[in-house]
Amino acid sequence: MNPSAARSPEQHPSPVERMLAGIDPDDVPTAGVDPIDSRSEAIAAVSLVVSRPLRPETVVLTLDAEHRGVGMVAIDGTDGARSVETIAAHLDTVIALADSAQHALGISRDPTERVVIITVDPTGSTPHHRPDQLDRLCEGAGVELLDWLALGPDTVTPMVDDRWPRSVSAVQPE
Repeated sequence: MNPSAARSPEQHPSPVERMLAGIDPDDVPTAGVDPIDSRSEAIAAVSLVVSRPLRPETVVLTLDAEHRGVGMVAIDGTDGARSVETIAAHLDTVIALADSAQHALGISRDPTERVVIITVDPTGSTPHHRPDQLDRLCEGAGVELLDWLALGPDTVTPMVDDRWPRSVSAVQPE
């Protein structure tokens, strides 16, 4: 059997499913409060909504200017060659829903400025799209694509170069 093939619920969880299941919910950044400043923190947040067993879906994590979580929306059926088109068809709605929900809940006063997109493909194939295509779609929606990751059964693959901010110490060298 191909190790990258989709696993049935009767089989053992994949390495990525075990990784997601091992994330302690207490370690997940709190929406509207804690900044999400790394891929690992974004994956921790998304672990709350990714389906298990893995199935074709994309989770859009929306962030405000301070990198605080504004919202998360899972989009079903984003597998194969049409994944970016499916995301594009829903991106404006996802951003509007996230902004509306965070205002209604009083989580944050800041609108979505950045998005992290996690495409789940249980077959392990990497999306066939260039990051610049998704960058343009995000730009058209008025947000910055901070990160795009592909979750397969065995790996998490970055689809864009690292765009996360680097912490700079306020202490001056002597």
